[in-house]
Amino acid sequence: MKKTTKKLFSLFLAMLMLLSCISASAAAQGGEEIITTQVIIWDDLPAMEPGRECTFTESFYARFVPEKSGLYELYMLNASGAAYGGSVIVDDEYETGSLTKDDVEFYFEKYLIELESGKTYNISCHALDEDYDAAVKISLVCDHGNKKSEAAVMPSCGVGVTAGVYCPDCKRWLSGHEAVFKSHTDKNGDRVCDVCKKESADASGYTGNGKNASYKLYSDGELVISGTGAVGSFGIYVGDDKKLSFNDKVKKITVKEGIITLSFAAFYDFESLESVSLPESLEVIDSYVFNSYYLVELYIPSNVKTIEEPDTINNAYFEKFDVSPENKVFSSQDGILFSKDKKVLYAYPGGKTEKSYTVPDGVECLADYAFFSCYDLETLKLPQSLSLVGSYAFSDAVLENAETDGFVKYVDFVAVGFDDSDEENLPDILNVREGTRIIAAEAFWGADFDGIILPEGLVSISSRAFEFTSMYNLVIPESVRYIEDGAFNYCSMGNLVVPKSVEYFGDCCFRYMEAIAFLNPSCEIGNLRVGFDFAEDFSSPLKLFVGYSGSTAEKTAKENDSMFAALDEGHEHIYFCTEYVRATCTEDGRTVYSCPCGKSEPRDETVEKGHSWNEESVDSDGTIHYECSVCGETEEEKCDCVCHKGGIYKIFYKLIRVFWKLLKVKRFCDCSIEHY
Repeated sequence: MKKTTKKLFSLFLAMLMLLSCISASAAAQGGEEIITTQVIIWDDLPAMEPGRECTFTESFYARFVPEKSGLYELYMLNASGAAYGGSVIVDDEYETGSLTKDDVEFYFEKYLIELESGKTYNISCHALDEDYDAAVKISLVCDHGNKKSEAAVMPSCGVGVTAGVYCPDCKRWLSGHEAVFKSHTDKNGDRVCDVCKKESADASGYTGNGKNASYKLYSDGELVISGTGAVGSFGIYVGDDKKLSFNDKVKKITVKEGIITLSFAAFYDFESLESVSLPESLEVIDSYVFNSYYLVELYIPSNVKTIEEPDTINNAYFEKFDVSPENKVFSSQDGILFSKDKKVLYAYPGGKTEKSYTVPDGVECLADYAFFSCYDLETLKLPQSLSLVGSYAFSDAVLENAETDGFVKYVDFVAVGFDDSDEENLPDILNVREGTRIIAAEAFWGADFDGIILPEGLVSISSRAFEFTSMYNLVIPESVRYIEDGAFNYCSMGNLVVPKSVEYFGDCCFRYMEAIAFLNPSCEIGNLRVGFDFAEDFSSPLKLFVGYSGSTAEKTAKENDSMFAALDEGHEHIYFCTEYVRATCTEDGRTVYSCPCGKSEPRDETVEKGHSWNEESVDSDGTIHYECSVCGETEEEKCDCVCHKGGIYKIFYKLIRVFWKLLKVKRFCDCSIEHY
């Protein structure tokens, strides 16, 4: 905000100068008197001397002609301003703050500006608090050994990036970082000619793992990276705030042997990138390394051990992953990225044009975003070996074989979404259809039911499957093996019994949870907490863990300073709500409380019977429609007022209406219809 204000002020001064000159010229041509009091004539202003402080109360204008080229510091106290060199505003602020002078606290700012000897620079400042003196001073910081930046005029062949001059004393690059593209002849057959080697400065500018990796960009758009260690992000800043701006020129990237890591978002801004060549030394490809719709295939070398979020490479135009047969972690089949043992499908390229695909038998997991942006894919057949589905596995995938039972959407045997478009007909208790093996991420996000009945044969519940869901109870079938991290995040229910079949129950923050029981003594349990106001910062350990002595449930309770109740022989029964049927206007409700050991106590829930009728609408013939605000049942009745009766009553009513009209009497019927 401060920089914006200063730049606006500087722009205002520049406009004022221009308008004044135009006015003066026009006046001279017309023979009118020229009023010079409104014009800043910079040549007539006092000259600033290096290191000498100038004070002022309102505005201050001066010129400065440096004797030496180099780096200068422009210091302003209780003031804001800028320095001009021709039409260029020198604005390289590097420090701001406040200091106390004569018991008064003042704002100050400092600039580092690169100035050339003999050139005139104009200094303009404006006092921030006119009740106190302001001050401005310009001082030479470093003359860089009297070297001059020659980036723009360097007699180079122009291949790559001319880097200007780097001052080891100032620890900063000087001006001149510009990409220059010209053709040249390479007499040795190398990509770099003798001129480049001798007169083009090193353009490293980033390091990784403490080891240097350097780059060079060629006129045909190939970026060659060599060295050792990690390649950092090319959204880099060389020096303080000069960003290299050749990203849109890069069409091909060649990474030489010795590089072991492509760091987060290394080439994210390279939107024109068409091809990539990676070395066998590479071990890690971090997330968001590539982001180009022109890159349609990628070769994964033999030593790559980690690909963080493969979906960040994939997009709607990406067509193929190719993996070295020697790679021990990853493999490819038909251009699709798998784990080496083919148990995990990491990424199905979004640019593949096939209309249908059958996931190979033996695949146990679809990774996060596995079928992201698969717009051409219409049908998908899943194997019975599949047990886990990652978050957003089918995000933006157009699957015409997705089915619905009216309330839940399915892809094969995976429940992928809750359909609440027909809110009026939603059941109190939702039955997930038989044959469902996996609940996908966010499948029942935000749903509100008395209960959700999961089918036998269900194998896993994915991350965030029941996030923000409200229900009185949920019975997890004995067939479930995995409950992923966040499956019940902020789910509103009082307690939960986790059956013996569950091997993993991930991190989760519930709402209002009182107790959770684990019947598998060796179940791997994550960090379970109770959240308030839907934020992890307002959460506390779960109150009660139930399980067997020596189990992971007891260990987790101790680690979280929570209470623990044992289910050992002779234990005192602990009852959980395992079934709930809400009472209606005509029938009693029913709640079943069960101890995890199997003992249950059904309890009837009774309420005073009877509907609570609300009048919804009235027809012109006096038919009144009612709806029960509790259960939604409807009924109707006919208004028995004389105005709605036939025969002699109708004749009598017509006669009396004549007198009402003459007397201008308005009358409302019992059914609320207005009559005269």
